[in-house]
Amino acid sequence: MHIPRLLVFDLDGTLLNDDKRIPQESVDEINRLYKEYGIIPVISTARPLEIAKLVAEQGGEAFAHSHIIATNGAIVYDVAKGEYLLKKSLSHTALGQLIYMCKEHNLEFEIMTDEKEIAQVQYKYRRAEDPIYTNAGKEFAFETDLGEYIHNLPEGSVPLFAISGSNTELKDIQEKLDAIPGISRTVPNSRGEGLEYYDVMPQGVSKSEALELISNILEIEPEAIFTFGDGGNDIPMLTHGRQYKLEDKSVSERNRIHCEKGVFSIAPANAKDDVKAVVDFTTPETNNSGAIANFLKALRIHLETYYKQKVAGEPTIDDKSKPTMAEGQEL
Repeated sequence: MHIPRLLVFDLDGTLLNDDKRIPQESVDEINRLYKEYGIIPVISTARPLEIAKLVAEQGGEAFAHSHIIATNGAIVYDVAKGEYLLKKSLSHTALGQLIYMCKEHNLEFEIMTDEKEIAQVQYKYRRAEDPIYTNAGKEFAFETDLGEYIHNLPEGSVPLFAISGSNTELKDIQEKLDAIPGISRTVPNSRGEGLEYYDVMPQGVSKSEALELISNILEIEPEAIFTFGDGGNDIPMLTHGRQYKLEDKSVSERNRIHCEKGVFSIAPANAKDDVKAVVDFTTPETNNSGAIANFLKALRIHLETYYKQKVAGEPTIDDKSKPTMAEGQEL
């Protein structure tokens, strides 16, 4: 394990608990690692930029000197400078094809702009309350005719389009979806109630590509990056800098072959099985029971030991050693 310089956190199901807040213990550990070792935290989420910025404010000083990856990598934002490093959006042509396909197959869809998520009003019952919006003092947006609303938006307004349906329904449209020019998509994610969804972004967009941009700017190699995530859209950043031999198209059946240069990836216990299959370490705790805080505390203790030995001129813990997470549990 290399000494990290960057910690990259997914939000929902990872850094945030189910109340959609960063637990105070995690805030404390993130800021200690930043102040004592200069380790920078980065938010990487499918959520809109403005929501990610409000979450970052909960995280304290460390996040004020950081970057945000929003809408699955379509947006990269420098928090300290208040500047976009990357801003991509779906074309009106692609959006028109996506809307037509969803209506043809009677599938629910929604969009994200920089500021908010917008869904069709007939599905409002599924969005009775989204705590992340409640915490931010904002409301989830709904439109009676979302297709018409999208049509009237200026070009460059929609970085992410989400399609919901059953597993069978999404499989039925996969070939047609993949044939639309100028887009990329995530693997299906679970929405609950028997529903899954695809996130659709501009071509070439992923959390991994966004991470590549940030790491190049900061001159940080992949092996000095720790990534944390729980869902299918996190897999590109959890496997950033690695090679895989694909036995088939199923991520969970991949044969892992690590490159010398690859991130160290962590998933909480509540992560999806296909995520657990590709990460380096799965915590025994969930996002609600201290997964991030406990991991970061173990990392901090490891670093304290390393630097004390280094200052004292003693043999140091090498990169292959592992700090203890708890009794009988190793990182």
